[in-house]
Amino acid sequence: MTFRSTPEPPKEIDNQGIIKKQISTITQLDAIDRADTSMLELFKIEVENHCRIIENGLVEVESSSSSEKIEPLMRAAHSIKGAARIVGLDVAVTLAHAMEDVLSAAQHSKLTILPEHIDVLLKGNDLFQHIVDIEVNQIPDYLDSIIGEVEEISSLLKDILAGKSVSVQQKADKKITQKCALDA
Repeated sequence: MTFRSTPEPPKEIDNQGIIKKQISTITQLDAIDRADTSMLELFKIEVENHCRIIENGLVEVESSSSSEKIEPLMRAAHSIKGAARIVGLDVAVTLAHAMEDVLSAAQHSKLTILPEHIDVLLKGNDLFQHIVDIEVNQIPDYLDSIIGEVEEISSLLKDILAGKSVSVQQKADKKITQKCALDA
């Protein structure tokens, strides 16, 4: 035996309900954008404060290195890393982490900070310092634009940890040599 059900009449579309949901979604997205901007503003403030500590501290370490002088620098790099991780800026996390590793090794006497190490750390700090000089909404694009430089500096910092001799100029010379080889 087959039962036939009577078809339900078509439901009336609730246009006002749909519009209200769309407005609610747009409002939520605007709130998220404002929250993201607010978080990036806090990140920028963190970077500004910690870059100052790193720069001033590296100048001091260059004249006289000690665990006590290096520890605040390591904490500053660690703080930048944490702040970058919170706002999802992986490029900044990568650079800050590499800087922190070198500073931590120096703090625990596993590495002696040499002038060329300071040059590499200052180069990394300069990339962070530029964040202070740009608008908050430009930070993600800026970080995307320096991925290559971050990779180079991170590589140099890993070389430092491995006990290899490094210099910021060494990478620039290598790039010029590679470019000339490609042009030939």
